[in-house]
Amino acid sequence: MKKELKNNTRSLKKLFNFLDSRLIIDKSIDFVLIFIGLLAALSFENYIEKKNIEREYLDNLSRVHTEISNNINFTKVYERSTLAYFSICREIIFQTNQKEIKSYGGTLKIIDAEPKKYEDQTFRSIDQKKFINNRLLSELLHVYSKQNDLSVKFNSVKESLIKLNYSYFDLYANNALGTRTSLNQLYVALNYEYISVTKHLPEIQQLLADIRGTSERVLFTIENELKRYNTNIDSARSYADYYWLSYNNIDTKEFDVTIDFAKKGLKRIASKELSHEEKSYKGRLHRNIAWAYDEKEKLDTLNLINNDSIILFHLHEWEKSNVYFDQCLIEICDHYHRINDFDNFTKSIKKIIDNSKKIEFLQRSIWEWENFVKSEIIMEIIVSEEHPREKWLKFIYPESE
Repeated sequence: MKKELKNNTRSLKKLFNFLDSRLIIDKSIDFVLIFIGLLAALSFENYIEKKNIEREYLDNLSRVHTEISNNINFTKVYERSTLAYFSICREIIFQTNQKEIKSYGGTLKIIDAEPKKYEDQTFRSIDQKKFINNRLLSELLHVYSKQNDLSVKFNSVKESLIKLNYSYFDLYANNALGTRTSLNQLYVALNYEYISVTKHLPEIQQLLADIRGTSERVLFTIENELKRYNTNIDSARSYADYYWLSYNNIDTKEFDVTIDFAKKGLKRIASKELSHEEKSYKGRLHRNIAWAYDEKEKLDTLNLINNDSIILFHLHEWEKSNVYFDQCLIEICDHYHRINDFDNFTKSIKKIIDNSKKIEFLQRSIWEWENFVKSEIIMEIIVSEEHPREKWLKFIYPESE
């Protein structure tokens, strides 16, 4: 009996030892699996974070590419403004050396010649710690630094030109009033400001050349960087990028480029159900195209009569978006007036009166269409108790006031 019990006890111990060993193995496997799971989760989290950083990086590349491209256009405007400023400077000195000191009106000329400021909002919004390519980042810093140097230098020239203009006005006022006091002091001031303006010309011209060359090189580098991630600048751009590229090329009279960028932007807005932002950009892209065709007509590179349907299409697409609605209706009227279409002009005037919330847009523009709006047909549409005939006539014939 005792022997049998002893044998049973040994058997149970062997069984328990076997089960313990299996349990240890199972626990070890569980631990390994948990470790692998945690490692996989961390790897996946790192992968997602890396992809998010890459996505943000590529978005920043396309946006900064657009900003630099726009700034190249502004550089062209700076070049024109530089020539205009120095032309004003020479004209003032020429007037100073005449026997008769005449009024010049330099203030308006200086304001008209003022360039747009360089944009840097996109670049300043970039988290430089997450910018993957440090060499490219240093080149971007260099471009924006050069742009800032030019802005500072140009503002200095502008201030000196304003002082030169004021000094000339003092000379003119003294001459007109018959006062001969302090003339030497006035001539000294004129000479000093003239030198202050002209001495910066070589520096500005060199900066402009550096900025344009460096900017174009950086654009090429960005495009190559995008290719490393199996994309290109055209596919990386948003409709907003294309809008601003289109809009800013109008200032430099690159009208074919304006049209091309606007059409690419419209292709980006393909959904049938548009958000408010998409609808706004769609309307403004059509507006840019209409403006570009209009400017091409003014330059005699387009026969407006034969292509008015193109312009009207884009004007009406702009109208549908309800963006800058009052301005759009005015431009539709202006188009019909230019092609001598009185019937459609009349319909458009009625639409303004019926739908426009800002009648002052029409009041400011109506004098340009005098031969159409003086007709009784138009008068019947625009005259009301709030806006009587006498009031409209003051806007139609402003010079008679």
